[in-house]
Amino acid sequence: IFNTLLTHVLQLSIVFVFKLGFEWFLFSAILSNLFVFLIIYFNNISLFKIEISKPVLKEALRFSLPFIPFLILYNIENQLDRFFIEKFLSLEELAKYAVLLSVSTAIITLFNSVDNAIRPELFSVLSKNETNKKQEIQKRLDFYLLIGIVSLSFLLAFGTNIQRFLNHEKYNGISIYFPYIVLAFLPLIGLRFLALQLIYENKIRKINYYSVAKIILMCACFYFLIPIYKIYGALFTIAISNILNFYIFYKILDTKVKPSQFVYVYMLLFVGFCFFIINTNNSKFVSLIAVIQFFIFVFLFAKKYWKQINQLKINSKF
Repeated sequence: IFNTLLTHVLQLSIVFVFKLGFEWFLFSAILSNLFVFLIIYFNNISLFKIEISKPVLKEALRFSLPFIPFLILYNIENQLDRFFIEKFLSLEELAKYAVLLSVSTAIITLFNSVDNAIRPELFSVLSKNETNKKQEIQKRLDFYLLIGIVSLSFLLAFGTNIQRFLNHEKYNGISIYFPYIVLAFLPLIGLRFLALQLIYENKIRKINYYSVAKIILMCACFYFLIPIYKIYGALFTIAISNILNFYIFYKILDTKVKPSQFVYVYMLLFVGFCFFIINTNNSKFVSLIAVIQFFIFVFLFAKKYWKQINQLKINSKF
């Protein structure tokens, strides 16, 4: 959480206060990660003992080396939008877009937490050759998708009412973009779950080849769409990227699992709310609908997992 907040504070300061260029915008993320690493290191210095075991090192390198080009390509892909917005739009538009993403990507912290919570159990299921293996994976996929949609519904409710919570001129006018950005992020939920499976199946090497081609495609989309549609063009390209990633990840997987019918209905309902908000001109009505849809999705989630929630309450007492 501290790392996320520090990154966004540095990036916003570079744009709003110091008026520096795109290179410093990128460098702020490196500074944030370095600072957090040093805090972790010096607070846990006894844990960072270098003990080299050749068999373990060899196996670790064999598994992890494909992640290096993947992470480089992934970070390039994630920064392309800022580069093209700075190239074609004004510094004020870049600042507005930086605020929009800073608020929106805060939910990535939640996804990271869910990843860490679900990974051991998911890997345990993937390691077994049982007849109900796909059903067990589907249960975890459903849970992941529903958590993600509840998070996006909160982002939609907060974003469309952002001026009520954050009364500052830098937030003026960004509320209209939130229905679009949650739709662009929607494929990302399933994408992250598929990524967990790909890591287990050690398929990252194959993704690297697709990533190079996709970055070229994204550059073309940003180049043509941003000058015409401005910030909307960047959001459309992000949506295209996430959909393509989802399709590629799903095709590469050995164990392919689809969500349950309930989750499909849940997702269609969320998309319906988003399009309804986009096509409604009354800002007060939009704000109300966005809040109502959030409580609807919280209710649906709680209803589906009520037994598990009660079980957690019982366990917490003991």
